[in-house]
Amino acid sequence: MIDYTLARIAEIVGGTLADGADPEARVSGFVEFDSRKVTHGGLFVALPGERVGFLALHPAMDDYAAVHAAVLGAGRALGYICVSSLFQLAVAECLGQTADISAYAANRELIYGALTDMGYACARPDGAFYLFLKSPEPDARAFCRRAMDYDILLVPGDDFGCPGYARLAYCVARSQLERSLPAFRKLAESYGLSK
Repeated sequence: MIDYTLARIAEIVGGTLADGADPEARVSGFVEFDSRKVTHGGLFVALPGERVGFLALHPAMDDYAAVHAAVLGAGRALGYICVSSLFQLAVAECLGQTADISAYAANRELIYGALTDMGYACARPDGAFYLFLKSPEPDARAFCRRAMDYDILLVPGDDFGCPGYARLAYCVARSQLERSLPAFRKLAESYGLSK
């Protein structure tokens, strides 16, 4: 059986978007737990879902064969075995460039402030472009289904090792976030959260 903690490296590349508020929030290139070692790295170009990187498994790690097979199987099942040639050429042109993350920081402040003012409990992100919203009911999946009744799309935090939370992406146009606020307020009212 593969140790559950391995799943926690899934979104670690997003740490490169740390806005400087906490320099320790930046991701190192190395993760270590127990005697197993997993090394990862890559290039992040501020395009949600578009990452070029690698995951190296130390051959001496526990369950190496099972983890190796799982990584390969997941890549095939999800449809990305190799980065396309065109994207490899585009990435080569991006080396040494950095994204302007001020839009993400502004969106974070907007959505975090609005949601907490409405009575939601949220973990304030230090980087990346996702916010974890505490579900007002024990079942985060039920909360996400109910949010869809208000045209809000959230992902259950259970899928990211955060049961009881829902993940909200704020890497969209600011106007889209602003238009979502009345729906979030109605959803909050349906749970009796509104201040």
